[in-house]
Amino acid sequence: LLAQPSNGKDRHQNREVIEASINAKKKKVQQQPNNLMLYLQLAEAYIKIKEYEQATDWFSKAQKVQPQNAQVYYRRGVAQYLSGEVTWAEAADDLMTATKKDRAFHSPYIYLGRIYRLIGKPELAEHFLNQGLKIKSNDAELLTERAELYRSINQADKAIDDLIRAI
Repeated sequence: LLAQPSNGKDRHQNREVIEASINAKKKKVQQQPNNLMLYLQLAEAYIKIKEYEQATDWFSKAQKVQPQNAQVYYRRGVAQYLSGEVTWAEAADDLMTATKKDRAFHSPYIYLGRIYRLIGKPELAEHFLNQGLKIKSNDAELLTERAELYRSINQADKAIDDLIRAI
């Protein structure tokens, strides 16, 4: 990950570096149209500059290169979640697809839990977070998200327990 810029000038220079990298990778994609990593790197670069729609488009192109890759669905779902431009249901669909493509992949459950917490469906949020914790029981991000869920539904004791486990 890039270091957080300290001022506006640094942010502008950082963006210029990322955009130059994007242009170079686009040229490589033309030469290597089946190179999944190039598509993923392009999409991630767009996320860094907060162009989520472009990121989603590149993840969609990556999905065409490797339709069975769970990471592609997960990352596209996260980009959709971050964009706020699509419904959370669309993001949740990609995240669910990721869990079906790779049953041992715990990360999509973090965002599924977050989405359902934010739309006021705590039972579903807890279900998905628990599913993720069945895969990776001591994952700090899952535990922290579940603690936030418990805090939001006034179950402070459970929230504290999860935060302690996350440390």
